[in-house]
Order: sequence, then C-alpha cells, then structure tokens
Amino acid sequence: MELSDVGTLVFNMRNGREAERIPGEEYQGAMYLAGSMLGHVENSDDSSLNSAVDELKAAAGTNAVDPDSEEWMAAFADVSDSCSDVLGEFGVVGWVGG
Repeated sequence: MELSDVGTLVFNMRNGREAERIPGEEYQGAMYLAGSMLGHVENSDDSSLNSAVDELKAAAGTNAVDPDSEEWMAAFADVSDSCSDVLGEFGVVGWVGG
C-alpha cells in the first residue's frame, strides 16, 4: 500500500462530497477505508519519512480519516514534503470534478 493511494482516495472523495456528488454514507465509508489503507502503509528506509507517516497515522486515529481536521492537513502536508524530499515526488490522481 502506498501513501499516494490514500491521498488519491481522500482527495477524490472530498472533492466529490464538496460537489455534492458523493452522499454522506459513501463518503464516510471511504474515509474508514482510507484509515484502514493507511494502517497498511509500510515503513521506509528513511527515518524522517517514517516520522511523518507516523504523525499522519496518529492524525487519522483508529477510525475514519478526517481530512478537514487541522491535524490531518498538517500531517498530510508533512508527508507530502517528506516524500518529495526523499523520493523526489509525491502525488495524487484526481478523477472527480469538473
């Protein structure tokens, strides 16, 4: 499982919810799935990236991901920056929208 998969799911479901294309129950189910997916992300060889991933997992908690929380947004930004620094890139794929 990769972090970009989690980011892609959260990004698209959030956009779909904001555009009123995704009902609340489906959105909430997707956020539970994102939390589960995040739990399966393996550690990296880089300790700074592992720290950022651990912070993201803590922000997600044991339930559904809340991408609107300040903790999630800050931790996701740190993961994105760490991935870019260590791996040279980090991205999500958008499929919901205009």
